[in-house]
Amino acid sequence: MSLSNLINANQQEMEEYISKFDKRLEGIFKKINTMATVEIINANIDDVLDFDIIWADILQESGYNDLIQRYVNTLDDMQGSISKILDEAGLLETLTPDQKHRLLVVKKLQIKDLQRIGMDKGLAMKKGLYNNILAGKTKADLLESMEAELLGTKYQSYAKTYASTGINDYRQAVINQRVEEFQDDEDVVWVYEGNDVDKVTRDFCKHILKANKAYSTSEKNKLESDKRRKWNCRHTFIPMYKEDALEEGYKV
Repeated sequence: MSLSNLINANQQEMEEYISKFDKRLEGIFKKINTMATVEIINANIDDVLDFDIIWADILQESGYNDLIQRYVNTLDDMQGSISKILDEAGLLETLTPDQKHRLLVVKKLQIKDLQRIGMDKGLAMKKGLYNNILAGKTKADLLESMEAELLGTKYQSYAKTYASTGINDYRQAVINQRVEEFQDDEDVVWVYEGNDVDKVTRDFCKHILKANKAYSTSEKNKLESDKRRKWNCRHTFIPMYKEDALEEGYKV
């Protein structure tokens, strides 16, 4: 399979991972909303004070924590197709213990952030419930006032955005670590690959894609860290030798 085909296959694989995550997350949030509603209906003042603990149990029982573990497995599963790309480009290097540790830290940070997003929502629910009870609202009023919080929450959107961003960021981190030894090689360049330009492609990415250029490592590092592509970017910098980039049609 050609380098271009391998890159496209890897992109498709990542999109399938994200799509599966989104579908699982949507189902889990329906369970979370149902379970939280039941807890609110049956809540007394002591339950409200401990609602963050109740919420943690809801996250566990709904399958949210299991989904986070699936997410971690997804990060590991991607390495196979990434290795094929780098091997075809002649740039595959075995990860050193230090590089493996760096990637492990990246995964742990992403897991903690997904867990934090979930627990922050529980704390917000706890505060809202407590304030409503202090205001003397009945349970019917309390449930009505919290319904918008449950059904209109941005929590699900935040989790999806963070997870999809994290998957792509981890893919880039693996690639960066795999080719670290080649980063000062002037014959190695980086190309911007991923989804074609569509209605949701941001202007920053459109500009890079339409330029169809191959970049030096320093140029790539600057573009990679640009804040304009921080969240939900669907593109990745792929390394290759200059002669391969020319063959693939990039401007070098």
